[in-house]
Amino acid sequence: MKKIIAVIVSVFILVNIQAQVVKKIPTDLKQKRQITGKLNIEKGYEHATLNCEIVQTDGKGETLQFNSSVSIARVEITFNGIPNSTQSATYKANTREGHFYLESSAYQDGSKKGYTLNFYVLRNPNPIWTFTIGPKK
Repeated sequence: MKKIIAVIVSVFILVNIQAQVVKKIPTDLKQKRQITGKLNIEKGYEHATLNCEIVQTDGKGETLQFNSSVSIARVEITFNGIPNSTQSATYKANTREGHFYLESSAYQDGSKKGYTLNFYVLRNPNPIWTFTIGPKK
C-alpha cells in the first residue's frame, strides 16, 4: 500500500512540474488584423458611431462584431481582390449590433486579402460607414 501511495505521489509531482514548464505566448505578441473605418457624412447621421472589432469565439474562430448608435438596416461585405464577391445581410428594425463568423465557409475567401464592409441605414441608398479589415497574418 505504501508503494502505491508513493507511486501516485511521484506521478502527481512529475505532472505538476511538467505543467509549470509550459510557457504561454504573451498577449502582446498575438497579431491582430488592422481595422480602419470612416463615417461617410450623410445628413442626419453626422454624430452616429459604429464600433467594429475582431474577437476569438469558441468553436467559430475569428468573429467580427459590430455595434452602432443607430439602427442598421443592411451590411454589404466584399472580399478584397475578388471580383463579384459582395454579400449582403439585412437586419430587422432597431438592430444595432451583429456579427460575422469570418472563418465560416461563407466568409473564409476574404481572409487572404481582407474585407470591405459597408453599413446602411433604412431609407438611405448610400453607406453610412465603410470599414476595411486587413488580411489575416
